[in-house]
Amino acid sequence: MRPVILLCCFFAVSAGALPPDGNIFGMLLVQPFMAEVTTASTSPRGYTLGVRLMDGGNKTLQGIYSHPTLDQHFVAQLKPGRIYAFPQCLVDFLGLDETVRLIRTPPPSRPAFSDYNTPMELMDLGAEHPFRATVLDQDIGETLYSIVLQGANSRLYHARGAFETDTVKSIAEKLRRGETYEFPAVLGDVLLSQEERAAKARPKSPAAAVLARYIGSWTGTIRDDPAAKIQMNCHWLADGTGIWREITFIDEGSEHPPALEIARITYNADTRSYFSANPAPGSPAALSITWDETMQTFTTTLPTLINGEMRSNMATFTAAGRIDWKTVTKDDGGKVLATKRGSYVRTSKKVPAVKLPPAVSKALLTAYATAGKTSPDSKSALTTPPAPGSDSTPSKTDTDFFKLRERPPFRGKITHIQFDDQSITATLERGDLHQFFIHHTPRDQDWAKALVIAKRLTPGSTHEFPAVLADTYEPPPTGFSPLPATEAMHALSPFIGKWSMHWTVGPPRYMGDKMITHYFWSNDGTGLWCETHRPAGTTPPGSTVPSPRPYVEATFISFDPATRNYYEIQSLATSHDSRRVIEWDAQTKTYSYAFKLQPFNSGRQFTSMRRIISRDRIEFHSKVTQADGTVMFERAGYYKLIEP
Repeated sequence: MRPVILLCCFFAVSAGALPPDGNIFGMLLVQPFMAEVTTASTSPRGYTLGVRLMDGGNKTLQGIYSHPTLDQHFVAQLKPGRIYAFPQCLVDFLGLDETVRLIRTPPPSRPAFSDYNTPMELMDLGAEHPFRATVLDQDIGETLYSIVLQGANSRLYHARGAFETDTVKSIAEKLRRGETYEFPAVLGDVLLSQEERAAKARPKSPAAAVLARYIGSWTGTIRDDPAAKIQMNCHWLADGTGIWREITFIDEGSEHPPALEIARITYNADTRSYFSANPAPGSPAALSITWDETMQTFTTTLPTLINGEMRSNMATFTAAGRIDWKTVTKDDGGKVLATKRGSYVRTSKKVPAVKLPPAVSKALLTAYATAGKTSPDSKSALTTPPAPGSDSTPSKTDTDFFKLRERPPFRGKITHIQFDDQSITATLERGDLHQFFIHHTPRDQDWAKALVIAKRLTPGSTHEFPAVLADTYEPPPTGFSPLPATEAMHALSPFIGKWSMHWTVGPPRYMGDKMITHYFWSNDGTGLWCETHRPAGTTPPGSTVPSPRPYVEATFISFDPATRNYYEIQSLATSHDSRRVIEWDAQTKTYSYAFKLQPFNSGRQFTSMRRIISRDRIEFHSKVTQADGTVMFERAGYYKLIEP
């Protein structure tokens, strides 16, 4: 196999993290995990791959080849009984160039698991948990960019899109191939000079300065275990409040892949101790660390493996470039049950840069082109025909009438419906072009109710869902114009009408677009619809390429008398839990909301505001700010009334 490109960290995940049949390389963009191969076989028609995950889950995949030469050979070289790290084993098999090519090529079908890392715009990385990543490839055009990253834990990211602002372009251009950066801090820091970044990363307190002993690259051993090798790399956090520590454990006597522990170590003045924790969601709880200046020793309280037993690790700096450590296990009476010892020797005061193979000509790579067309001003001037079922076609959901009843409100058009005493089939298209394929048969428990619903739907008609699916639904009379049903909703009446959108701060690609936002009452008057009509060529939420057709982004606004709050929820939401609380200031006629971005302790926040200035003008403004108040991106403009 090829050399590993980056050091890896692997986590056990559920069997649901595996790809759908026929899309093995969809695993390139999933959360890393380890699994034991139980079955691996190929035939001219397809493959069978069985794996056992570290949490005990089993999964067997049977499918046709999505990339016949590649996935047939990949499955054939897997050895039953051996544990593999995904997706790193895919990267090792493919090599860097082919990995980048496949990441940039839309998959034949979107992998159907929750931890699939959908390609995102560069500034969206600001919402990710802190992580260190190396730029594997950078393709910059005049208006488009595509950047492939690999995190220290081996997770792959694809940042792609158009340059919405000059700032985004400057940031993208400065992320150099082969360089490693801390995200999301680099989105603000990369525009600083090298001296300014170095000054920001300097320790901010005497307690943080203590951690300087760790900075650099170290090799380690475990006494009485000659096959065990350890590699430790330590870097300053971008803000100088602590360090990153990455420890890789390698068992040279085993075929198991290396395992890596990632942690950020910072000082807590309230407890007068250090804390070590991996910032990734779902990671173990933080560990407490104390420092003894006299003994030059860090003592870490470790998790208890058996009830009543206590474990601690003591790392003593016996010389400037040497650490001697021991891990002690005691019973609840203080008796030592076991002691494990080892040491580290510093090999470099600066962690060596990741070494990538030489970059190939961009003519040999597949560009992640929009809708299969080449950008006329893209420097790479490459094209990739969109794969069938890729993001250039609408996303689809198989469902039935009663599952649709559970979804948050949305408006959709019946594009097809056919029913008789044997079946009901219908196609429903939401404004954002998402399609629902509806199917019922007489074997369904609620077949009679489903037939009643089907009879009220006609091809070409647009309805409010799930309201139209209710057993008590009554269609509005012809020519009916809904009105607000409560005083709370009536307060929002100034929004009613069709408005043209005009940007003053924001994406250059939107500046010339003619976008219309339409506010209107729901049929029962208890809600307010807000639909923004976007032109072809813009990218719908949840997609990765621009839409070839115009589409609608919609939200539904309502008032809950029980909580006395207004709420807003996007039509593309799948759960009512996605609604957000809205603040309405009747005096200033300001509609606003704010929410924290993950991780929630990062201090990053998104805020949005719409203020009614007059009957024919509404101003809007949104931004993302960091904990220190720095604005990461900002959009602003106004609506002009064109039809009451």
